[in-house]
Amino acid sequence: MIAALRDRFAQGFVARVQAAVDACPAGDAVGRLCAWTAAAVGAYLDQFQLHDIVFHDFGHDRRQSAEHDAVIDQLMTILAAGIQKGTWLIESPRSTAIVIFHGMHGVVDDAIAAGSPDRAQIIDTLSALFRRMLGDGTSRRAERDSA
Repeated sequence: MIAALRDRFAQGFVARVQAAVDACPAGDAVGRLCAWTAAAVGAYLDQFQLHDIVFHDFGHDRRQSAEHDAVIDQLMTILAAGIQKGTWLIESPRSTAIVIFHGMHGVVDDAIAAGSPDRAQIIDTLSALFRRMLGDGTSRRAERDSA
C-alpha cells in the first residue's frame, strides 16, 4: 500500500509541476526553471505530511528510484532546452538537475522543521540561487572560448 501511495504522490507531484512548466513559453528556459521551482515547492509544502509517510523508509541506500528519476528527468528536459537555446552552459545536465532537486528538497525540509515554511520566501530564495548557479552562460562561454 505504501508503494502505491508513493507512486501516486510522485505522479501527482510530477504532473502538477509539469502543468506549471508547460504554462511558460517553450523558449523561456529561465521562466520554466522558475515555474518548476515554484510548483515543486508548492507541491511539496501542500503534501509534506503525506510525503513523510510514504517516503519514511527511503534511505540513501536506495540510490535510484523511479519517483526521483521522474523529477530529475523533468528538470533535465528544462535544462536541455536552456542549453540548446544557449541560455546556459552546463557540463552535466543530470548532475545539475540532481543538485537542483535535492537543494529544493533540503531547503523546504529545513523550513518545515523550523516551523516557518514561508512559501513565497522559499520560492524567491531558491529561484535566485538556481539562476545564479546556472548564470546566463555568457561569461562561461567567454571564459571557455578564451582558454
